[in-house]
Amino acid sequence: MQHFVTIGDLSVTQFDFRSILIYSLIGLAVLVVIGGVAINASKKTVTPAKSRSWFSKLLYLAFMATVIVLAGTSFGSILQAGHMSGYALIAHLAGAGAFTFLLLAVAVLFVPNGALPEEAGFTSDGRWWFSRASAWLLLISSIAAAGTMFFSMLPILDTPGLLEFAALHRFAGLAVVVSAVMHVFAMLCAKSGLR
Repeated sequence: MQHFVTIGDLSVTQFDFRSILIYSLIGLAVLVVIGGVAINASKKTVTPAKSRSWFSKLLYLAFMATVIVLAGTSFGSILQAGHMSGYALIAHLAGAGAFTFLLLAVAVLFVPNGALPEEAGFTSDGRWWFSRASAWLLLISSIAAAGTMFFSMLPILDTPGLLEFAALHRFAGLAVVVSAVMHVFAMLCAKSGLR
């Protein structure tokens, strides 16, 4: 099922989100298994990086909890009913405020800072590239998810434009979930000594 939506000069094709969600989750599970096997096969000894503060770890855990709440309320409702409504929508909106607030805190305190690595508690030799890349992907996709909904709240879009931004918000949310799983996987590999 395809729908064509046009905003100004931009024409975007929107595919059935349910099938994309299911295929993305299956693909993500396959990538995690393949990644685990590849990491275990190419196990290297690296210098451990400095540990982050307990406060930044707590913020990271709270941020991941909001990602789980937002993913559960949105994807569960979409798979079940095809749209969000009722208590799932209320929980999603309540979690979105915490997500946006924690996004800023995680960006400042947890995501690697390339400008001042020693002052931010990071070393340049002990971090795995996949951990850094997935952290930045998580940050960028989270900004996209929050930004598409913020832009939808401005009184400048018509109904087709709102529908298009809702579709973009769904895909940005899916990107947040995929990048969050990738980053948690990278963190667990680093913590367990696989990388």
